[in-house]
Amino acid sequence: MSKKNRQQLISLSNKAMESAQYLKAITYLTDLIKHEVNNQEFLKARSDAYIKTDQFALALNDLAKLVEAEPNNQISLLNFGVSLLRCNKTNEALEIFLHLLDLDPKNFGAHLNLCEVYQRLDRPSDQLSVAVKAVAINPQNSMAYVNLGSALGDLKMIAESREAFLTAIALDPKNFNANVNLALNDLSLGNYYECIASFEKILNSENLSVYEEAFVRWTISSAYLQTGQLEKGWLNYEYGFGLVLGPKGGRSLEKFPEPKWRGQDLSGKTLIVLREQGLGDEILFSTMYTDLEELNTNIIVQCDARLIDIFQRTYTKLNFVPEGVQLQISDENKVFRLAAGSLMGFFRKKIIDFNRPIKSLIPDPNLVLDLKNRLSAYKNKKLVGICWRSGKLLATRNDFYSVLTDWGELLKKPRLQFVSLQYGDCEAEVLDAEKKFGIKILRWPDIDLKNDLEHVFALIKNLDAVVSVTSAPAPMAGAAGIKTYILSSRYDWVFLGEKKNYPWFSNNEFFVPQQANSHFIDFLPEIGISIENLQ
Repeated sequence: MSKKNRQQLISLSNKAMESAQYLKAITYLTDLIKHEVNNQEFLKARSDAYIKTDQFALALNDLAKLVEAEPNNQISLLNFGVSLLRCNKTNEALEIFLHLLDLDPKNFGAHLNLCEVYQRLDRPSDQLSVAVKAVAINPQNSMAYVNLGSALGDLKMIAESREAFLTAIALDPKNFNANVNLALNDLSLGNYYECIASFEKILNSENLSVYEEAFVRWTISSAYLQTGQLEKGWLNYEYGFGLVLGPKGGRSLEKFPEPKWRGQDLSGKTLIVLREQGLGDEILFSTMYTDLEELNTNIIVQCDARLIDIFQRTYTKLNFVPEGVQLQISDENKVFRLAAGSLMGFFRKKIIDFNRPIKSLIPDPNLVLDLKNRLSAYKNKKLVGICWRSGKLLATRNDFYSVLTDWGELLKKPRLQFVSLQYGDCEAEVLDAEKKFGIKILRWPDIDLKNDLEHVFALIKNLDAVVSVTSAPAPMAGAAGIKTYILSSRYDWVFLGEKKNYPWFSNNEFFVPQQANSHFIDFLPEIGISIENLQ
């Protein structure tokens, strides 16, 4: 490159950056870097442009070179950590921010971003500690109070959290994160219409980035769904792809590439449906596989490997393969893809659509017979499966779960025989309950309740009822056609604005406390009577 052309590209890139034409700047800078691959000035400018356009994965490459050249450059380190965080490389970002604090214990940017890191890692006490330090370092900074509010909210200190967000807005009325978190505060309190009004106001504001708009639309989808506005809910649910969700959300563009099915004619085409999110979500979404069968076209469903046999046994017109298996596609022009959750926007546009016939999942008949024989000694009692918590306890989710020894009002019912559906390490909890109430809770060491789902479904099929918190056994029981009582600390999007009847399965009921000081275990006596009266 001639000296003249070089100087011209530098001038053009500088002007593009100054006028916020970042994509143009990237083009000019890329031409320069082709000839000077390690030029620190060009790499820094291009990484800044990538960050400005939410292209964090591309920024990482440039920032890695900058950090390698200057390991203690705090600006490069901060940008590197932020980009790692946006690319869901949370633990790597943690290392960078902690290194920054070693270099400068009062680095404000490191404190701000560490709050998000600790929130993702479910470490709310560390999150609060860092947030308090950030406020002390810069008490006039609006974002410091946003992080403080988030930390307080994760510790269930809702009133204090709200005050922090209001303080942030007082310092900067246009602070995107402050306004979003205040709306999320309303969402957590069940003030759905207030939440929707706040989010719609944010969407009408100027200069939202692509990331910010996607985040707001993805989040508002929950509020729409919880007020029964299904079409708006599903429409905005589709913004959950890309960088909006962390790795736990599982809706990345890398996982769900184009071309996406948008309702086009599938004659002569193949539709690949890809699983997403957790096991419980996957089972809920599978209720629409009956609708897929009616399309009468070649459909491949990638699913959790634990579900392949039971899905294939139930939905014989579809082809199931394990998630992650590389499919041999002969002609990409004849293939569409779709995330399983996106099926809702096609087949469940109104609450009445949930009245469509669905199939109950069909367990292995040999395993059903085996479990029937094991349970034959208790045929004079109602057999009740129980699940009282998730297999993985998180501080931000603990209010959705319970302690088994608090289930006495149900467990002491002499006409009921209880069967554990609780996966994970829970033997000590079961032994404590058995000792406290003088009962026997059935479980078998040869049945892995987490990984051997064929046995779990066969077991559930032999039960009269299941009582479960909002964990995987609840939708599993509903999908198997068993009467299910769902316990939840508050309404979630899956209830779709309904207050009693569970839309996904007609044989399910859910129980949510209506008073601030009540708990879902208060419903256990009522549920016990209901089970005793089952025909």
